[in-house]
Amino acid sequence: MELSAVRRIFYVALISLPLFAAIHWATLLP
Repeated sequence: MELSAVRRIFYVALISLPLFAAIHWATLLP
């Protein structure tokens, strides 16, 4: 794998994980 591909996957995970956590917390709140 190229370094750019690994970096792209890393940045996508870095952005999507907090977003997923925010959506998860939003669904738990009344």
